Amino acid sequence: NGMLFLTADLNTIREAARGDHPQGVYFNKASGKYQSRCSVSGKRRRLGCFTTVSEAEQTYLTFKSNLIEEIAIVHGYDNIPLALPGHLTGSGRLTRSQRLRRRVGELLRAGGLNENLSFSMMEPDTLDRLCWPQDCAERNQLRLANPLTQQQCLMRTTLLPALLEACRHNARQRVADVALYEIGIAFLPDPDHALPREEQRVAGIMMGSPLTAQWNLQPEQASVDFYYLKSLLEQLLQHLNVTDINFSHGEHPTFQPGRCAALVSDQRNIGVIGQIAENVQEAYDLPTTAYAFEVNLDVIMDKASLHVGYQPVPRYPAVLRDVAVIVPDTDEFSAAGLAAQIKEAGGENLDSIEPFDSYADPEHLGSGRRSVAFNLIFRRPDRTLTDDEIETAVACIHSRLEEMGGEVRKQ
Repeated sequence: NGMLFLTADLNTIREAARGDHPQGVYFNKASGKYQSRCSVSGKRRRLGCFTTVSEAEQTYLTFKSNLIEEIAIVHGYDNIPLALPGHLTGSGRLTRSQRLRRRVGELLRAGGLNENLSFSMMEPDTLDRLCWPQDCAERNQLRLANPLTQQQCLMRTTLLPALLEACRHNARQRVADVALYEIGIAFLPDPDHALPREEQRVAGIMMGSPLTAQWNLQPEQASVDFYYLKSLLEQLLQHLNVTDINFSHGEHPTFQPGRCAALVSDQRNIGVIGQIAENVQEAYDLPTTAYAFEVNLDVIMDKASLHVGYQPVPRYPAVLRDVAVIVPDTDEFSAAGLAAQIKEAGGENLDSIEPFDSYADPEHLGSGRRSVAFNLIFRRPDRTLTDDEIETAVACIHSRLEEMGGEVRKQ
């Protein structure tokens, strides 16, 4: 007569009326109060026999958690005494992934960025404003069957639009200095499956000045730039003990050409950092230059460690040397590539290498050439190095750079 109890199965209704239905026992354990089966089954009869249940509600009540909630409402939450759940096998702890994600947020907040929270949906024209090509794979987005609004009907494939929207909102409120980050899921198309692949990412954006006080500073000195944001990412990787992620020249439609770098791990790009392109800034009405990054957080967490390493204080002195080389101004002779060659040629006595200067002067160096200088530290943990060992290592480095086509500056 239009009255259903959870399902149309007559045996289930009879079991519930007798109090023998297994979900009645489950309710008693979950609520922490042991009731008689008759008491629970009475409330079940009240739910089912005196209520017309639609097909959708019928499906809803077949889940144990939903059924427990409905019975508890009828019984009254105030009538359920406080009790600890039984059969606890141990205390709850955060997983490694949860602890690493929280650590990433702590480090970014320590760097001056505030967390941004946004929906996982995006508008159909979002990728057009980001200047993504029409044939890119990220345009094959998952469309929601019943979206909350017609504007947000697609699942996002990047976190950058939400941060750019936040910058535009702050600019309209006359907030010139913005520093935000967001950790979330990007839903990337998977050709082998109907549903997209979920990739956890971290993204950040900075606009204006990162300094709280700008007294006696020129505007260009107080404003954020590429290297400021890059140093935040480097500190993040350093504190997570990630050593095999490098920066290299990159290109991305959302970022300004020549002012963009890619994050590379195991010879594949896992992220991008750079200056937002001018046409993208105009699309989002940003009054000043903005810099942003977006990185695959899953890769970082796979390589990260929460354990802090320790190296004893060196007992023997270090020997410092500088080397400067003039090379063609091309991607083949990047600072990272030159440093890798110097490290290999310097041998085991070369403790560290750091680039400290790079400049181009067509008048003195020639057109299309630049000079890159490195600071070298030689040291052994068990003894003091001799002059002959240092000179031999430096000569090997000079020889390697000349073989690559560079000109070592002697003075």
